Amino acid sequence: MVPGEDHKWQFDPALEKQATFTARELLVLLVAAQRMAYRGGDDERVANAY
Repeated sequence: MVPGEDHKWQFDPALEKQATFTARELLVLLVAAQRMAYRGGDDERVANAY
């Protein structure tokens, strides 16, 4: 949802789809990344896993 020119929130399906895609691509489960780091995983290994 984005604010429109009249300052009311408007639903934009294209922006919602893009936001969902970006969230899936960028967000890594913090607990999983911490576990890999605790087990000796370096940044590259964590990035490749996710």
